[in-house]
Amino acid sequence: VSVLAKDIVVPDCEHPPAGGGEHPAPALRGLDVAPDGTVFVAASECKAVLKVAPDGTTSVVLRSEDAWTPTAVALAGDDVYVLEYWLAKAERREDWIPRVRKLSQDGKATVIATVKR
Repeated sequence: VSVLAKDIVVPDCEHPPAGGGEHPAPALRGLDVAPDGTVFVAASECKAVLKVAPDGTTSVVLRSEDAWTPTAVALAGDDVYVLEYWLAKAERREDWIPRVRKLSQDGKATVIATVKR
């Protein structure tokens, strides 16, 4: 086990409205690793997806809008797939609405799946 980056700070961190600050920012969650060693990770308490280069430098590659917050990422080729939830103020997790966005290499984000309520 080795540390790729530590003490990560997300610039302009915006907390999800229903998050309540229960987890310390950036609250890193699901991640995936590209063949070159670059790590993409969900920063849930900052509504962002981060790219951590093999040298440890970190940058924001995607920000979630409104009450959406990323919780997981998966890589397929040059695309990054992001699982996000609409974090409603609700006790039941069934009330959280999921969606998947695809982040293309050109930086364009597209919603590819969502659950209608």
